[in-house]
Amino acid sequence: MTSSGDPSSPSAWRGGWWNTNRTMTAVSIAVSE
Repeated sequence: MTSSGDPSSPSAWRGGWWNTNRTMTAVSIAVSE
C-alpha cells in the first residue's frame, strides 16, 4: 500500500479511507436527524 493517506490513490479509495468516509457520513446523517 503506497500513499495510503493520499485520496487520489486507488488503493486509498478502496481501503480504509473510503470505508471511514462512508461511516462518518452515515454517522453525521444519523446525528443530524
